[in-house]
Amino acid sequence: MYTSPPPYTAAPAPYGSVAYQPQVMPFPMQPAMPGAQPINIQVQSIAPLPPPPATNIQIVTAPVVSQPQPTNYVADQIIINPVLGDKPCLAKCQYCRRQAVTNVTYTTGGFAWLICVLLFLFGGSLGCCLIPFCVNSCKDAHHQCSQCSAEIYVHKRL
Repeated sequence: MYTSPPPYTAAPAPYGSVAYQPQVMPFPMQPAMPGAQPINIQVQSIAPLPPPPATNIQIVTAPVVSQPQPTNYVADQIIINPVLGDKPCLAKCQYCRRQAVTNVTYTTGGFAWLICVLLFLFGGSLGCCLIPFCVNSCKDAHHQCSQCSAEIYVHKRL
């Protein structure tokens, strides 16, 4: 059973029972400059532009011919960045032409020696300077093909 809501007589006052009353503040009149004369502005009416001349325009519609859309084929090969990082990754061997995950061996390079010398100079003479020789992220990474064991890439830190 549907009944209509009761009629509203007035909107409730916001923030309690006191309604907001905006205050009107008149702007002070600025005194006119001494000796100033009023300016009379005359408005001139502008005649409307004449309509453009009639021209013979024919609209010709041509049949829409759709061209065959090329189909996109997904290749079976994976495109690989030629710069390999320090982790094993998928690469194509340039010697056996196979695509395989590389085997990575880590060897001591110039970056490990640089960190060793810097640690020794800054107080690591108690053996802490040898830490870079135990951490693989300081060593050079040699990527080898897992199929033919050929060296594919060497990632040098320095």
